[in-house]
Amino acid sequence: MPILGVISGDIVKSQALRGHQLEVSLERLHEVLATLRERDLVKAFDIFRGDAFQIITTKPQSICVVAVLLRLFMASAKTPVAVRQSLAIGRVENLRESVKLSSGEAFVLSGRGLDNMQSQLITLQLSNHESSAALSLTTRLLDALLSEFSKNECEVLSHYLLKSYIDAETITHADLAKVLNRSRSHITRQLNKAYYELVVEYLNYTQKSIEELIEHG
Repeated sequence: MPILGVISGDIVKSQALRGHQLEVSLERLHEVLATLRERDLVKAFDIFRGDAFQIITTKPQSICVVAVLLRLFMASAKTPVAVRQSLAIGRVENLRESVKLSSGEAFVLSGRGLDNMQSQLITLQLSNHESSAALSLTTRLLDALLSEFSKNECEVLSHYLLKSYIDAETITHADLAKVLNRSRSHITRQLNKAYYELVVEYLNYTQKSIEELIEHG
């Protein structure tokens, strides 16, 4: 049975969104997930029940990258919304064309994690509980850090990560300023306020740690 990364999530306080606002948010969600699929980060996804979604990542070790980018892009939309995401890595017994109809350990862990979420917006569950303690703790800390970011900080950081971290392009702050039509000093200030180097360190750490967990069973 393959080991996969699964994210179960929903839009926070979707009931408070007016009809058009919810429609725009769902369009943004689909657009972001489609972009991540084009980047070969997302294998498949479903959006259902009006405000819920499930994602299978292309590589389980990239699950935190997908979650961070999704959160940043949704938080920096014209109508910004928060999304809850329960991340899980485990075996999948029945992988179907429709993600929400698939089953297995990863789906159970992810679904239970979402049910148990309180104020958190990102949590991480792994089948190997002893080895996952450090990963879960650092993810909780990242979740708290991201919660402090402004819409502008989320926008700048999301574009920086997509270009430099995902597309592996050499992009300067001046280049990013042209893309976002801002001053270079503004971009530098927003990236520093978003602790961009620390976020990149977290993503590198989680990818390497998850690879090691999978390798050693």
